[in-house]
Amino acid sequence: MPSPFPLFLRKTLDANSPVDPDDVLITKRSLERLGYYERPEWGLGDFTDDRLFEGVRRFQKDNGLTVDGVMNPGGET
Repeated sequence: MPSPFPLFLRKTLDANSPVDPDDVLITKRSLERLGYYERPEWGLGDFTDDRLFEGVRRFQKDNGLTVDGVMNPGGET
């Protein structure tokens, strides 16, 4: 099932690459709405964290996508 919240990333979102802070916030908010990201008690930040990539992997798994924790601009995740 495709996400009802299409994302238009500027850069690849990957634990091993520099990321765009706006991409991080947009992705966290979208995953949170879909139930794949739990907001930390200190709130959302524009930095990556383990919860973000765990949420991406769970979303990928639940939607029959390649489970790699990576999101690419124009990619399937």
